[in-house]
Amino acid sequence: MRNDDQPNMDRDQAAAALAAVAETRQRLASRAQWSFGRHLAFGALVGALVASYALPPKETLAVVAAIMLLTFGVIARDRARDGFFVNGYRQGRTRSITWLFVGVTMAGLAAALIGKQVYGLVSVPLLAGLVVGTYGTWASRAWERAYRAELSEPR
Repeated sequence: MRNDDQPNMDRDQAAAALAAVAETRQRLASRAQWSFGRHLAFGALVGALVASYALPPKETLAVVAAIMLLTFGVIARDRARDGFFVNGYRQGRTRSITWLFVGVTMAGLAAALIGKQVYGLVSVPLLAGLVVGTYGTWASRAWERAYRAELSEPR
């Protein structure tokens, strides 16, 4: 539906608008860089979440609550430092990385719960937490690379 109150955009104006969008995406891509420590914090939080199942139930709940608070802290830090926070569940080429990470984390949680509840092995949640945390750090870095590449692509 066309709004006749708006003047038509000519080719030069359209090209200039598209160029401005491309420049903005490039600037965003250059800002969307996080330190290894930020990626490590993400991995540590998800690893600690899985490893917490080695603890008695009340302590596990306390650790999960602490992880939630720390996660909000990481988001607040990102917003303060970068001016934005990018949700990991966005559309685009990052989605497959996110869903693979969710699958690995769920498998780690299942292993932790079965290892402790069924077999009484406290070491399983700790090992699963280490694996998930290490993978989470790698996935966070891979996610950033995919996000930056997507922003840098011409549209």
